[in-house]
Amino acid sequence: MDLVRKYLLVGLLWGIILGYGAVAIATGLGVTVLFLIVYGEGPWGEGTGTLLYGLAIAGFTAAVLICSTVGYLFGRRMQSLSLEASELAIEHRRAHILIATAIVAAFLGAYQLYAQHTALTVRQGYLEQMLDARQTVADVRATHRRDGRGIDIALITRGERAGMHALELLVRDSEDRLLERQRHELELPDREAYRVLTVDYADLIRAVVEREYRGQEPVVHRGTLSVIARLAPLLEPQELRTLPRHAATHYLAPDSPFYSERRFDYPIEFRFEEGRHWVVVEGERHPVAR
Repeated sequence: MDLVRKYLLVGLLWGIILGYGAVAIATGLGVTVLFLIVYGEGPWGEGTGTLLYGLAIAGFTAAVLICSTVGYLFGRRMQSLSLEASELAIEHRRAHILIATAIVAAFLGAYQLYAQHTALTVRQGYLEQMLDARQTVADVRATHRRDGRGIDIALITRGERAGMHALELLVRDSEDRLLERQRHELELPDREAYRVLTVDYADLIRAVVEREYRGQEPVVHRGTLSVIARLAPLLEPQELRTLPRHAATHYLAPDSPFYSERRFDYPIEFRFEEGRHWVVVEGERHPVAR
């Protein structure tokens, strides 16, 4: 095989290797441009996947063509020189070394991709197992406390994973404004568990007066509260190391799949009479404990 063909082969092999890097660069730039200029935080178009695949193919093809062309031109130039036998032998050996290096690099790269894919598959499988075993909020109920203090929120949790969990309780008004937020750390067993949390009427009424009436006491207020209970595990360090990196970093993010959420609406009516607040429950008036 003459130098032209050998250096063409060198360029082709290195073009294939570098093409994988070109794929990452092309798709990464494509995603960046689409996010910053076209879609932003809104929904992405249905043709986004096709566009990114096209950029990947274009990047890979460009890398192969450029490297092959450079190899061909270099081999033709070396072939056209009047080299002595010893110099020609050195050039052939150099081409052989470049071919062998490309083959070794390709094998190492393929092994690395295989190892990464295997590790990702194992981590993804572990994530799915954890999600299947996670504790969920099975039921939520609300009852008025007869002592007038507030609302008892009874939660039933169920799941196979025992350990520490973060429970977040949110109360919002009909305009989705946050009235109260509670966060509790609970140790849950690997079976059904029952917990009761209390939302004080005084805190709710104070928040409603501030947000809806700008601090002016209303005579009567009727509305609906949205109560949201959200539960997520507090993962141990060894569990985080086993999860996929994105899942481990954002497992308590608002869109985390680890969260279990229940939401229900609770009608509320309170009055300001006789210098104090009263809560009306099923037609009966109850004084709010101070």
